[in-house]
Formats: sequence, structure tokens, C-alpha cells
Amino acid sequence: MDKITLFAAICVGFLVLSIIVRRLRKTKEAVETKHPAENLPYSLKKCVLTNREKKFYEVLKPVADKFNLTILIKIRLADFITCKAADKKVWQSSFNKINSKHIDFLLCDEQLKPGIAIELDDSTHDKEKRIERDKFVDAVYREIGLNIIHIRNYDEISLETQIKENL
Repeated sequence: MDKITLFAAICVGFLVLSIIVRRLRKTKEAVETKHPAENLPYSLKKCVLTNREKKFYEVLKPVADKFNLTILIKIRLADFITCKAADKKVWQSSFNKINSKHIDFLLCDEQLKPGIAIELDDSTHDKEKRIERDKFVDAVYREIGLNIIHIRNYDEISLETQIKENL
């Protein structure tokens, strides 16, 4: 190999190497821009429940304790409901319908088997879209054999009665 060919090969090698290094730097910069290490726009909530949900929880807790029930809060339906469809497309479609929905409170027995779902209803449940959502979710609960209690107004005695009737 003569000196000119060797020089040309070295130049091409350096050119290729510089292109690779430049692309790696751009990729690193892009990742850092998409996922900055600092100043993310998040903060920790003071409580996972709204004020209304927290007040209800405080009434629910002693009632649940009387029946040795564990309270799970704001749990996705997909966390305690499974889809039995064999067809992959039907399964995915069915899963998508429950994946982003949650129940306010789920009462479970000592083995964490779901027993009663509780939806704390407010005025948002009077809207047409929410009524349709509630009808669908209630139909799912009927299908799987899980009792649902919709609550607007409550006190400890009426709540205890409703839970006892649905165990």
C-alpha cells in the first residue's frame, strides 16, 4: 500500500469516527433534553384522597375493621379484574375498557380477595358520560360477582348496614 492510499484510509477513518462521535453527542443531548435530570414539573400530594374521600375513609375505616376487611383505595379495575377472552383482539379491547378506570374503595377479606366495591358518588356522576361509565362498570361487577355500593350521603350506621348486607 503506498503512502497516499494509507493517508487517504486514515483520513476516511477519522472522518467516520468524527461522524459517529457527533451523532452520539446529539443522541445524548436529545435524551437529556427529553428527560432532564432536574426541574421536573412534579410534586408530592399531601394526601392521595380528596377531602371528601378522606372524610368518607375516616368513617369507613372503623366499619371495615369491625368486619376484618382491608380497604384498598383508588385501585384500577385491571388490578383486580381479569379478562377471560381467548381472542387476542377481543382481550385487548376488553382490557382497554377497564385499564384506565378505578374504583374509589375496594373492601377485601383477610386474604385480599375483593368483596365489595364502593363508589363515592358526587354531582359528577349525574353527567351523561359518567352515567354511561357507571352503567358499564356496574355491569362488569355483576358479571364477575362483585357487589358495588354507590354512596352519596352516609353515616357510620347506614354504612355498616350496607356493608353487612353486601358481604
